Amino acid sequence: MSGFSYEERDGILMCHFSDFRRDSAEEWAEVMLKNMEHHNQAQTHFRVLAQVDKAALPTPYASAKALAVAQARKPTLAVSVAMVSYSNAIVNILRFVINKVPRTDYIYFFKDDASALTWLADRHQNYLAAERGIDK
Repeated sequence: MSGFSYEERDGILMCHFSDFRRDSAEEWAEVMLKNMEHHNQAQTHFRVLAQVDKAALPTPYASAKALAVAQARKPTLAVSVAMVSYSNAIVNILRFVINKVPRTDYIYFFKDDASALTWLADRHQNYLAAERGIDK
């Protein structure tokens, strides 16, 4: 069984990683690419909250998959990704991977879900305001 699970809640793709094994990375990449394509075609804001367990250490395979998914992002896709981890070591590894890809200013790290959800809500309000041509 994969260490990746997800559900959609209030327009946000809620992802959870208990590990970064090959099957988990494959399933995550498939879900992300499908959702990225859907939101790009629909011209809607793709919001993701990714929760990473303390014991979930990124693997080279998962890192390569994450790079491929980030590089597949079309410039027209409005996306916001909030990553939640209580482990500074995991955050540092993830930051290292993310820094390998240009245009990742849509990814932020948080220590708790509440802060991450607040940031996603703010980003969504900014997206909606921009869509309507309103300065916030």
